[in-house]
Amino acid sequence: MSVARFYLIVLITLVVSSCAQVGTISGGDEDVVAPQPRTSRVNPPNESTNFNSKRVEIPFDEFITLSNPSENIRIVPPHAVLKAEMKKKSLVISWEEELSPNTTYAIYINNAVKDITEGNDTIMQYVFSTGNELDSIKYAVKVIDAWTNLPVEKCIVGLFDPVTNEIKNFTETTKNGEALLNYIKADNYQLFAFSDVNKDLVIQDHERVGFQIDRSVDINYSTIDTVPIRVFTPAPKPKIRTKKYVAPNSIVIGSTVPIVNEMIYLNGVKLNTNRYVKIKEDSLKLFLPESDVLVNEVIITSDELIDTASVRSSVSKTPTAIIVTSLKSNNNFAPSEKVAFETNSFITGVDTSLIRVFLKKDSIYIHDYAYTFNHNVLTIDLDKSLYKELEFQFLKGAIRCEGGDSEDRKVNCILNEERNYGSLDLNLSYYSSPVLLQVYHNNKPIKLLSIKDSLGNVSIEELEPGEYTFKIILDDNMNGKWDTGNKETFLQPEKVDLYTTPTKVRANWVVEATLIPSN
Repeated sequence: MSVARFYLIVLITLVVSSCAQVGTISGGDEDVVAPQPRTSRVNPPNESTNFNSKRVEIPFDEFITLSNPSENIRIVPPHAVLKAEMKKKSLVISWEEELSPNTTYAIYINNAVKDITEGNDTIMQYVFSTGNELDSIKYAVKVIDAWTNLPVEKCIVGLFDPVTNEIKNFTETTKNGEALLNYIKADNYQLFAFSDVNKDLVIQDHERVGFQIDRSVDINYSTIDTVPIRVFTPAPKPKIRTKKYVAPNSIVIGSTVPIVNEMIYLNGVKLNTNRYVKIKEDSLKLFLPESDVLVNEVIITSDELIDTASVRSSVSKTPTAIIVTSLKSNNNFAPSEKVAFETNSFITGVDTSLIRVFLKKDSIYIHDYAYTFNHNVLTIDLDKSLYKELEFQFLKGAIRCEGGDSEDRKVNCILNEERNYGSLDLNLSYYSSPVLLQVYHNNKPIKLLSIKDSLGNVSIEELEPGEYTFKIILDDNMNGKWDTGNKETFLQPEKVDLYTTPTKVRANWVVEATLIPSN
């Protein structure tokens, strides 16, 4: 961890810039129309020492209401159960427990106080010590998203006792992801950032979390931590996440993890691989045989997943139409791509006498083609270099499926030439270990390349003209995917370098670019 001692001017700068996060009892500049505490009448005064009361009264400049005070008003360390009530324009906070001696406490009032008419809220912090002095150390750090590297707003940053896991101090990040913890006692802590969806100041398994590289940190003086905390969503438990029956005879299954080396069982019978197809690495489409079974049991066993799902078939008096569509949503095929069509049912046969292929421009029929089909995909094999635009007519019954025969359908396809595309020649020589290259076109991910060897120049061809950006993922375990961290083992998420300055690709051009991180 990189640290730096504060000089007086740095301390002043931090205090001024932190007023948008948890502020003092003054209310800060969070919202100029929010209810403001009358600081001179707070009893006992903020930052009191030798505190021996069990009650704090905070007057405001207008009538207020309380919003969920049991969640939004907390004392840290959490040595008491707070009771909050309104008395005219004052907020009264009380407790029955005896507090620990020589301890600095902070009461956080986080969006609990709202005015009656407009609902504006106030974030503030009331601090006192049961000893002779207040703890005075400050700690500043930034929180970013591990995948996007963007600042994370409204994220809890907390200091925890490494032995008891008790929270000792916390704050909330600003819109710039900045966190400033105040009134810290010199000690050894565990530092966590987390989303706190439950608002209980306890890190739950489902909440986004981040931590420093070191398991614990000694804070003995005011510190600016120059290494940001990278928060991530913990890896989900392996399970079937979605299941859907799709008429006339298929089931789509989605998993929380990749499905690798799988075996699929349908109603107790192992499915042959020709009865299902992978849609993505974590999802499958199963083609059901003819059956009277209304509730289908699907069992998936794979490298990371063992789970069962029950999927109900829909019963309709009207048969589902068998539709033919292009495998490419825009009907545009690159030179390296096969012209292919898909149906919404398992294909059993093709009648080429009911398929017409002709040039769109002058209606000349094309007869020199072959075809293959697999699962629900029909592939047409022809010399695409001879044609630019073709119309495919599928007459009724052209494709026979288990769910019935296909309906009449016309599909116009563009067969693009090589010169319509551009290429990228990326220099990745900065990187010396395996990486994943995520390519974005107009901010949409289009390719994910695993690069394990020859981390020099990488060529990417057949790119549509436009602007491209990139992410480089340091694939530490060489499994071909981005891995999040693990709170229990303090494993950090795999590092991601962003290249957000667009690289413009033009048709029939090779563009060269070098990817070197800026920090």
